[in-house]
Amino acid sequence: MSAKAAEDQLAEGELRTRVVELVAASQHDKPPSRASLVRERLFEGIRPVRSLLPEIGKLPWQAEADNPVLIAFNQLLKLYADKARELPVEISAPRLGGVWSTAITGEDRDKAMRAMEVATLFSLRRALRNGSIEADIMAKIAPTRLSGINLRGVFRFPVEKYAADLMPSLAPSINAAVG
Repeated sequence: MSAKAAEDQLAEGELRTRVVELVAASQHDKPPSRASLVRERLFEGIRPVRSLLPEIGKLPWQAEADNPVLIAFNQLLKLYADKARELPVEISAPRLGGVWSTAITGEDRDKAMRAMEVATLFSLRRALRNGSIEADIMAKIAPTRLSGINLRGVFRFPVEKYAADLMPSLAPSINAAVG
């Protein structure tokens, strides 16, 4: 092709068409990225977590009504109630993230269902971290044991009561602040 282009025997339109074809072919031949391979593994590994998803979806989440994670959870809860195993074609979740949209809108509807579940969980994680979704119940969840202290439920430690015993040097300033 380079010889033809150098000899001016190839028309400009034909050259452009051929270059576009070569670029598309080189894009197609790329190996999958590490992230896409991890996403594929997540799609395969979601089955054991599937029974947990309806319970997570029923928690009293607090967020704006148009939050994409809550919309996705509501869609999934309806599908679970209908005992659906495949994601219907009319359901899409573009606001859960672009990396998930290819799998969610793909031809394999069973894989699309698994992708929707994984995307919803990852989006929930992101929303909890950035504060766009909150749950009152999260404040009550704590590890059962931590350094010999049982932390089930909410733990309130009366610092002012024990300040003088724990830190004698700070006792006067703590007593002045409390008193």
